[in-house]
Amino acid sequence: PNNFALSDVDPITKIVLKGYTEKEYDKVFVIYTDYISALTQKPSTKQILPINKIELKKLIDELDDTEDTKDRIKKAKPQEYLIEGDLNKLAGFLAEKITAMQIYQMLLESNASEQSARMMAMKNASEASGEMIDDLTLVFNKARQSNITREISEISAGMAAAE
Repeated sequence: PNNFALSDVDPITKIVLKGYTEKEYDKVFVIYTDYISALTQKPSTKQILPINKIELKKLIDELDDTEDTKDRIKKAKPQEYLIEGDLNKLAGFLAEKITAMQIYQMLLESNASEQSARMMAMKNASEASGEMIDDLTLVFNKARQSNITREISEISAGMAAAE
């Protein structure tokens, strides 16, 4: 759909995770259109499974790249976390959420890229039609002027012949 929610990504995420956990796939890559700017979109490929620590850190750093966030991180005291329950269940839950968010983000990027490409195509079509209108108006005006000149010549010739 044009407007989708995170819940629309769940079926895709479940298929991907099921195939990966059942060893149907060694790795999962997603190819999508990365939105750079209104004028620029580029095709990208990203590995989403297995989750790579370096890529995950890079993703988090990209999200936390504001000065405010950097200041809060510097001021924060290191904390130890106590995780109760099954660590594997937690890791599986987090992997599922990270995978869903990555797929969702890629869908948003692709959607933004598509809308931007449509906008640029419409802008280019409007400019091209404006140029075509100008060209056709010029051709029409030349033809009209030619007819007026011919009619004046005929009238003048007719008056000269009548004298």
